[in-house]
Amino acid sequence: MGSIGAPELIVLMLLGSILWFVVRKVRRISAKGAAHIAREEARVRATAAAPPAAVRHIERHVEREKIIERQIVVTHCKFCKELTPVDLSECKSCGATIK
Repeated sequence: MGSIGAPELIVLMLLGSILWFVVRKVRRISAKGAAHIAREEARVRATAAAPPAAVRHIERHVEREKIIERQIVVTHCKFCKELTPVDLSECKSCGATIK
């Protein structure tokens, strides 16, 4: 067998350079893909662990719920016949004095 000539050496160098660039590009793409997959998995874990916002809002609302019941005694005004609370001194509709 003879030695490698100049044209064969140039072809081998070109193939080696192309192969080096391809391998480097594949490694970069796979590193980006792995980082993207890790981010997606973290996002899915975070959303699965936390309850939905609507459920949390309802729970807070139920904890703070307080029922206040008031009864207001009203009477009819002699002049305009509108219902007016007894504790007022004047009719809120016509302004007549209530006794």
